[in-house]
Amino acid sequence: MTRRFLAVLALLAALMAVAPAQTDVRDIRRQAEPFLRKIQILEVYNNLLPILMTPEQVKKILPLIEAARQEERDEAKKELEMMREVEAELDAALKEAKEKGVVPSKEVFAKLQAVDLAVGRLRQMMIQSNVAKVFEALKTILNPGQFRAAAGTFTIPRGPDDPELSQDELVKRWIQYILLEPEAYPILIEMSRGE
Repeated sequence: MTRRFLAVLALLAALMAVAPAQTDVRDIRRQAEPFLRKIQILEVYNNLLPILMTPEQVKKILPLIEAARQEERDEAKKELEMMREVEAELDAALKEAKEKGVVPSKEVFAKLQAVDLAVGRLRQMMIQSNVAKVFEALKTILNPGQFRAAAGTFTIPRGPDDPELSQDELVKRWIQYILLEPEAYPILIEMSRGE
């Protein structure tokens, strides 16, 4: 009985030792997501706090952010529908490749690439539209010093041949990558309450 128990225990220990080695790298990277999210939140604070927005200013910005967030959700639903329209063909091509060793046709890849490009274009148009709306409103909500601060807090690495960005372009980037960042919304709500 004791040998049997020890053998089972040894087997369990061996399996547990092997299990981490068999973990998919994607699972390991998913474990880093909370850490990366914290960095993103810190980055948002780093780029919002120097603007010194009053709670009243933030309250004026929040409806714009909420509208942009709703547009993003609506856009994501459209993207998903576009993907679902070709999913049956994708599944069939995957099945043939896996089970029969059939190389997927150029037509299948062309269709998938067309969907990918369409999704990318629609997403980019939505982002540009939201940034433009928020930018126009910010020109009346922020004072000139805050506007300059928004342009100055967010730095973008540039190559030696990249042109210098104007203040307006820097603010638009700040809007896109900071103000419209999903992690910014709860922070803005806190700021609107004076917290």
